[in-house]
Order: sequence, then C-alpha cells, then structure tokens
Amino acid sequence: MINLVKFELYKIISKRSLLIGLLFFILIYGFGTFYDYETQKEYKNIAEKEFNRFEGKLTEEKLKLAQEGHKKIEKKAMEGSRNGKSFLEVLSTRDRALDGVYEHVSMVAGIQKRKEERINELYNSIENNVLNDYKHKQSKLEYNMLKDISKPEIYDESFWGGILGYFDGVGFLALGAISLLGLSSVFTEEYSTRMDRLILSSKNGKSKVITSKIISAFIFIVCICIIVFIVNFITILILYGNNVWDIPIQSFSPIAYSPYDFTTIEFLLIQILFNFVGILSFSLLVLALSSISKSLLIPFFIGGMVYILPVLIKIYLPYPKGYSSYGSKHWIETLENLSYVGVSKAYDLFNGFYTLNIFERPILYPYAAIVIMIILGILSTIFIYISFRRHQVKS
Repeated sequence: MINLVKFELYKIISKRSLLIGLLFFILIYGFGTFYDYETQKEYKNIAEKEFNRFEGKLTEEKLKLAQEGHKKIEKKAMEGSRNGKSFLEVLSTRDRALDGVYEHVSMVAGIQKRKEERINELYNSIENNVLNDYKHKQSKLEYNMLKDISKPEIYDESFWGGILGYFDGVGFLALGAISLLGLSSVFTEEYSTRMDRLILSSKNGKSKVITSKIISAFIFIVCICIIVFIVNFITILILYGNNVWDIPIQSFSPIAYSPYDFTTIEFLLIQILFNFVGILSFSLLVLALSSISKSLLIPFFIGGMVYILPVLIKIYLPYPKGYSSYGSKHWIETLENLSYVGVSKAYDLFNGFYTLNIFERPILYPYAAIVIMIILGILSTIFIYISFRRHQVKS
C-alpha cells in the first residue's frame, strides 16, 4: 500500500500544469506583495514610527493625543479645500500616514465602547427575560462570549494584517486553483489511458487503488497548504519584520468585531485548520467528480464553479448589506460562509456573532461550518468508492 501511495502521489505532483500553476502563484504573489510594499514604503515607515508612541493598551492619554492629532490634520484639509485644493494636494504622505494611525486609535476605543454597550444590552435583555426561547439562548451565548474578551490594544497592522489577511485575500484562490490542477484528472487519466480495465478486473485491487488515491490526495493537500502558507509568511516577515505574537484579534480592523477571545497566534492556527479542512473537503469533491468523468476538463470546470460560485453570488446578486454585530446573516452571506470557499477563507466566520437555529439551539457559524465540511467530505469519499466500483469499461 505504501508503494502504491507513493506512485499515486508522484503522478499528482509530477503534472506539468501543477508545477507551472504553483510557480505562477509564487511569482505573481511575490511580485505583487513587493510592489505594494515599495509603493507604500514611505507611508508605512512613517505610520510604523508613529505607532511606537501609542502601541500597547489604550489609555485616555493616548486617545486624547490621537484626537488632537486628527483635528490638526482635519483643520489643514478643510483650509485647503476652501482654496479649491483636493485632499491629496493639501495633505502630504506624512499627514495621511499620521492620520491613519490616529483613526486606528479611535477605532480601538470605539470597539471597546461598543462592546461594553452591547454587554449591557444583553445583560438587561437576559435579566428582563423579554426574548423568546431561541433569542434568549442566543443572547446568553453572546453575553458569555463578549464578557470574556480581552480589551483591544494598539499596534501597527502591517505584519499581522498581511499574515491573517492572506487566507481571505489570495490564499483561498491559490489553494483552490492548485487543488483543481492537481486532482481533477486523478481518475479521468485512468479512463483515458484505459488503465481502468486492469484495475476493475482485479479481485482485491479496486479498494486499494481508490484508498491510495485518496491518501495521496490528502498528503498533496497538506503539502500545498504548507508551501503556500510558508511563501506568504516568509514574504511578510521579510517586508515587515517580527511583531508581538499575543495581541487580541480585536486590535485589527478587519476582524475588530469578533466575539471570540483569541490572540493573533491562536487565530492564525485556527485559520490554518479551517483552511485545510475546507480545501481537503473540496479536494474530495474534485476526486468524486473525476471518478465519474472521462473528460479531463469537466471535473476542473465544474469543481471550480462549485468552489467560486458562492463568492460570485455574493458579489453580483443584490441583497441588503451592512454589518450586524449579532444574530444571523442574510442567506447569501450564509451560503458563502458555510461553503468550501467560506471555510477556506475562515475570516468571515469569526468576524461577528452569528448563529444557526438548529432545533431551537444557537449553533455558532464556525462549528456549523466544520461539521458541514466533514459531512461533505465523507459523502464525497463514499461516492468515490461507489462510482469507481460501478464504472463500466467500454471497448
């Protein structure tokens, strides 16, 4: 079995299209990241130095300094606008960088204030028992989560923004595309080369071959997840250097309203887990499509459409948008969050308190997402065994 797994793994990783795709990602991502850094270098260097004055826990003194700094820059912009000059003409790169820091400090203060207000709202609702049964349970769950969250702190977002934002940005697309390139032809190649005749005619070989293909796909997914993550991590580390590793995730604007009590390093590990589970479950779907198709293109295009369709629906189908710090999302957002691509991105699952009503019990989105991915992965695996065993060889 070990030799069979090695052989199947070699067939996957030796594909020229896969190697080209992986190299293309590394070059394009590396070039794009370095280009962005160079074009924003002056801005980021000024902001980094200014953050040194504020970093750490928020105090009234820091908030006052930030508010005063923002007022000076705002006054300068207003005076320029009266003279018919645009915002970019009036404010220098230094002004804009400093104002970005001041706004970040105010954001941190606003997040803490909103959290305290929300805790009081929930406490009063629970005590007065004015909610129905499900809403009551939902409020108690949110209250217990929010009251345990550490206060957000002030730090430069560059390093952790690049690390944590990777999955939500290019990471989910790169891994989805590489999975399709590597796995969409795993079974169809057997059909096109007529190796299926030999496999299906063996008495005990069918199960071993299928199992070896699934195990090799698992190893392949582990490897590409590690490679793609390391490429991003090293790139960000080179550009922005090391940073504090135990900052509350609420300190970063993209996930500031999360009710989960994680530090940056804890959330990074959770993102890696969710990304792996989402990509692995999707890869099993690709294998299932490959097991019923004699065309190399069909699994690739159908699998790609299944993966990216929830994102396209969210972008192009009109629905009421707007942030809500509690409750349930619109079905379009829920579809994306609980799909392969949503779990692979992981970000939106944790940015806010959202639950599903399962038999009048509030189930948090991340738990529901993992269960759905496991179920879909199991169903895809069962389908692979059944479809390949029932495959009919045609002369």
